[in-house]
Amino acid sequence: MDGAYLSALAALAGSSIGAFASFATTWLNQSYQQRVQRLSNEMSRRERIFGEFIDEASKVYGDAMESNLTDTAKLVKLYSIKNRMKLFSGDEVIARAEEVLQLIVKRYSSEKVDFSHFDANSLRESDLLYGFTEACRKEIIRY
Repeated sequence: MDGAYLSALAALAGSSIGAFASFATTWLNQSYQQRVQRLSNEMSRRERIFGEFIDEASKVYGDAMESNLTDTAKLVKLYSIKNRMKLFSGDEVIARAEEVLQLIVKRYSSEKVDFSHFDANSLRESDLLYGFTEACRKEIIRY
């Protein structure tokens, strides 16, 4: 084979290998960035809906401490949020959300709280959302 052909083939092969390496690096980098973005979006969505559940459960529990359940619509939003969480949350988070809902319903049917004798120890007695928030924290960390 002629030396000129060999040089031309070597140059062509080198260019091809360089182009392929550049393409592969770009593709891998893009793929990694998309994965990171997807995970970030997923974590934000989870944090947002978990926070929404916590806010709504706190509001409804406060109402349950003061009054009887006369309007079931107060619980509808909370059940709606829980059912949306079922689409992507683990079993532990859903189980803890169910516990919170059961405690709220139980609170509505219990004796109302007399806030004139309410103190800090009453608040620490039972953190309604502790189990739920711990389950959420574990799930977010897992991601």
